[in-house]
Amino acid sequence: MRRTPWHGSARSGGIALPIVLLMLMAALLLGMTAARLVQIDAQAARNGWDREIAFQAAEAALIDAERDIAGAVDQGRAALFRAEPFAADTSTVFLPGCGRGESNRALGLCQASAWRGLVDVQVNAKLQDDAHEDDENQDAALAGWVSYGRFTGQHMPQGGAGLPARLPRYIVEVLPDRTPGAAADSGGLRSVHRITALGFGTRDSTRVVLQSLYRKPSPALAGGGTSAADLAAPDAVFAAMADAAGAHAHAAPASTEPDGEAACARPGDPDNPTSTVPPLRIDVTGSDGVQRRLLITAAADGAPGIVARNAEHPDQVVFTFDARDDPAVLPLRQPLSSARWRVGSTAHRQFLAMPGAGHLFLLALDQPPGQAWVAGRNYHKLALTPDGADTVSSEAALSAPALAPGNDGAIRHAYVGDAAGRLWRLDFDDGWQQRPPPPTPLFAAADAQGRAQAVQLRPALAFAAHGYLVLFGAAGGIGHSAAEDAAATDTFYAIHDHLRQPGTAMRAQLAPRLLRETATARQVLGATFQYGLDADAVRGWYLDLPVPERISSSPSIMNGVLSFQTWSPDPDGCGAGMTRRYLLESLSGLQLAGHDAVRVLPSSSPAPLFSAQGQAQVHEAVSSKAFQLPPESHSISVIQEQEMQAESADQTDQIREPPSGRLGWREIIIQ
Repeated sequence: MRRTPWHGSARSGGIALPIVLLMLMAALLLGMTAARLVQIDAQAARNGWDREIAFQAAEAALIDAERDIAGAVDQGRAALFRAEPFAADTSTVFLPGCGRGESNRALGLCQASAWRGLVDVQVNAKLQDDAHEDDENQDAALAGWVSYGRFTGQHMPQGGAGLPARLPRYIVEVLPDRTPGAAADSGGLRSVHRITALGFGTRDSTRVVLQSLYRKPSPALAGGGTSAADLAAPDAVFAAMADAAGAHAHAAPASTEPDGEAACARPGDPDNPTSTVPPLRIDVTGSDGVQRRLLITAAADGAPGIVARNAEHPDQVVFTFDARDDPAVLPLRQPLSSARWRVGSTAHRQFLAMPGAGHLFLLALDQPPGQAWVAGRNYHKLALTPDGADTVSSEAALSAPALAPGNDGAIRHAYVGDAAGRLWRLDFDDGWQQRPPPPTPLFAAADAQGRAQAVQLRPALAFAAHGYLVLFGAAGGIGHSAAEDAAATDTFYAIHDHLRQPGTAMRAQLAPRLLRETATARQVLGATFQYGLDADAVRGWYLDLPVPERISSSPSIMNGVLSFQTWSPDPDGCGAGMTRRYLLESLSGLQLAGHDAVRVLPSSSPAPLFSAQGQAQVHEAVSSKAFQLPPESHSISVIQEQEMQAESADQTDQIREPPSGRLGWREIIIQ
């Protein structure tokens, strides 16, 4: 019998084993992945915790820097108290590469944009630390930074479990406060400070960089210096607040013409011999390496030129500059000012700005005793006459300049007026010493009848859209007969200088401001407008004063409020006359919003600000308990000097102080 073979499987192929092995391998991979994820999560948690420590440390450094700027230090560190750099908004201690050295009081004080280079150093140091490379210069990477508590006396533990590996650090840069309407010239410019803080985690490689903008509260609101009530004080007090800006208060002197006709010498007239010019005190380091404190005054007996003496030994003359050095030197009738100019791509030099006949002089203040003046080397003569020729005519006499600094504190623009009514701008680039800047005409002051008005007193500058607003008084009738002078009109002007699209403004392009008399005050009225670039855009504003009222001081700007002083002669002759103070919004030229703000009350003529009597008036007003005001706002009221009493609350104009303290912050990502 034949059997048919069975074709079924004779044995097992082992398919279960590979399946089990694959399942075990998948489980193993899942376990390893889960373990790795847990490890990553734990590492992320540790990194996040470490970064949080670094973030909090950087925040602590920001607060410490703010205390440093505000001057909140303990008494034990009084020797390290460095209020001066932060009190002087144009202080020269803010250096391009930051102050360095633990014993340096300017440690960590930098000019604008210095933070980028220092943060780049930290990026490189972090990469080296991440690569576990030995870096003996790790501490050198922190040069220029201020460690926490260095100037404030604050303490922070470091180096332990859960503590930063290093103390946090910071640097401070100074920036101009470009709030529209705020003062922009070197004397009245306020600053904001950019703080860059560096915090460390428990590991030195964990670093967080925070940055904030901080505006120091004004001395009035901080309880020190000039009180907030000074804005409600007499004319001399407000002028004292603008002393650094060169606001020059004049007496209202009496004089008699030779023919016997009564005529008063007008305040602000450069030919007025009774005008008082304050001395300039400044610390300089000479080119011979000797540090000196200079006291710079006008030459004796009204002669042309200046004299610089050793302030500690006034009998020692350091240098003079007069008509023997240059024929365009004139007698000094206006306050001097000094500032830094660039003399290359990075170098700076301190100069004294002095107006002359058709020329602006810049005198190097590092001039050692006995060294001769050489044009183009230690002094510069910048022509503002149309032909650039030397002239000593009365029409060529210049006003003191208004100086506009850049972010680095070096002067970028100078605005100068002359006795012919012209307003000029000089622009300074890095090569201005080899290529003197040509003057740019901005405006020609003339009254409604087209008669020229002299620009004799230093202008003021305010920040405006894409440039500056130049504010100045122009006097009519200067240099003419007494009858013509008595019938001339003085005008206050505000000219918008758009730096990107310059051009000469005309009176017809300005918005008129009109005075309206009330029973007890004057109001300034006019239409509102906005500054722009269109051909028909308004280029500024002007205010004609009633005859015979005269502008008698340089303008001052504080918190967007413009102030200038006028004087009217006594109708019965050359008596004390009448002094008025105008307080206007700098950008619009209108009265302060919501109030009959520009109250101008008659008063007797004040003593010259820089006389002993004038200083006594300032001290009396500042120390008077009647002027203690709450810190929430400034109260401005015009008062009669004889009574020394403020106006009632319902007649007081409230001028808000701009926000102070921390204005904002951001984090700089280090990658």
